[in-house]
Amino acid sequence: MNATVRAADGTALHARRWAALGIERARVLLVHGLGEHLGRYEETGADLASRGLRVQGCDLRGHGLSGGHRGHVERWSDYHLDLDAVCPEPPFAVLGHSMGGLIALDWTLARLRNPSLGRTPCALVLSGPLLGVAVQLPAWKRAAAGFLNRIAPRLQLANEIPLPDLCTDAGVVAAFEADPLREGRSTPRWYVEMQAARRRVRKGWAEFTMPAQFHLAGDERIVDAAEIEEAAATWPVASDLLRWPDGRHELLQEPFRAELCAKISQFLLAESPLAS
Repeated sequence: MNATVRAADGTALHARRWAALGIERARVLLVHGLGEHLGRYEETGADLASRGLRVQGCDLRGHGLSGGHRGHVERWSDYHLDLDAVCPEPPFAVLGHSMGGLIALDWTLARLRNPSLGRTPCALVLSGPLLGVAVQLPAWKRAAAGFLNRIAPRLQLANEIPLPDLCTDAGVVAAFEADPLREGRSTPRWYVEMQAARRRVRKGWAEFTMPAQFHLAGDERIVDAAEIEEAAATWPVASDLLRWPDGRHELLQEPFRAELCAKISQFLLAESPLAS
């Protein structure tokens, strides 16, 4: 099901929902990564729905069919408004990929610190979460980020992500390259806000209270694999780190994605109060 909803600041968001087949045994908020959109997760949503999980989310602002300046965010917390607008009723879990993992963590941390913002997830699934950057940005971009953030925060610059590094499936890579909704640019403000969110989440790591499942590609070239390993090892409550040696960053687009979805659903159903 597709629909248009509005965030609290009025931004139009393209929302998607996959209804659980049969009895609804869990609810999942799905958060996509940088430059993509939820349309790329049709197979993931349908697979999880077939196992009794209701899945929903939206194209984040600046992405896909949603409103907002492309590849840009004024404040990282604006993404929180997007998640608020499409969040399932409790109890629910969150599945976040890459940038979506960082957004999910920061959003959850904000709710843990201020319960008036809403209920927190009962569990988190993080696929290649953006806790560190492996892509080598040109030195001038790193050096100029702060300056450009002050004088041209909405300037769109190539995000330097080589598409073949995302997935081992050449067909998936070709389809994404041709996708008219793909956004290959981001802005200085986005970069500065992303780095601030990374620091905020890692500083607040000990405050997380729900179980988590981490997924890490064996050939990870986009985010920092060592950061994910360390994060999983120091997660303050129960956690699993699942390694996928034959995959690259976009694990949910890899040929083994059905096996990955099975692992995700097994974990989420074990943590869902609705499944008991």
